[in-house]
Amino acid sequence: MDITAVVDPSCTAIVSVELQRNMVGDLASGPLAESARLMLPNVARLMARAREVGVPVAHCLKVFRRDSRGRNTNLALYKRRGVLPSEPPAPDPRPQEGTEVVAELGPDARDLVFTRLHGMGAIYDGGVDPVLRTLGVRNVIVVGISANVGIPNTVMDLANRSYEVVVARDAIAGTPDDYTEVMIDHTIKMLATVTTTEAILDAWG
Repeated sequence: MDITAVVDPSCTAIVSVELQRNMVGDLASGPLAESARLMLPNVARLMARAREVGVPVAHCLKVFRRDSRGRNTNLALYKRRGVLPSEPPAPDPRPQEGTEVVAELGPDARDLVFTRLHGMGAIYDGGVDPVLRTLGVRNVIVVGISANVGIPNTVMDLANRSYEVVVARDAIAGTPDDYTEVMIDHTIKMLATVTTTEAILDAWG
């Protein structure tokens, strides 16, 4: 499959989802973090080459306040993990620890960094869409986590906004590992061009 048109550097950006220290870096643990660390070298290669060919790199981070004010409280995921306060905490507007981009990915001075307080995908409420349009972006390569929630949510939000979406299957992670493949083959493929890191790098020369 020829992907040259959908990764054309003149109108393409990379959007990474939650590749931050407390999700996939030194402050993260568990199966998702372990799987994500295995694909980080692919993301790093993509981003390094993207910068060389003039493709914008956008890091989209989930940055909750330490007192959880304003974050989603309706999600079963957060309730099961016990991350929501059981009673109103003292006000603390500082971001939770570890919300920085993982060191392997920069950010480079040319990169864009977006943060969000709410929502389950990178595009929902972080200002990404208008900035991409200002830059003339029509195609978006999505990388990051998780294949369970954040990646499909981001892909769908981009598709709903008429972007051509590309997913590098070896630059996303979910849990368990075999579920990532199921999500790609039975959902993501219906919405986006699914390819590999190597194929994108080849298209970029």
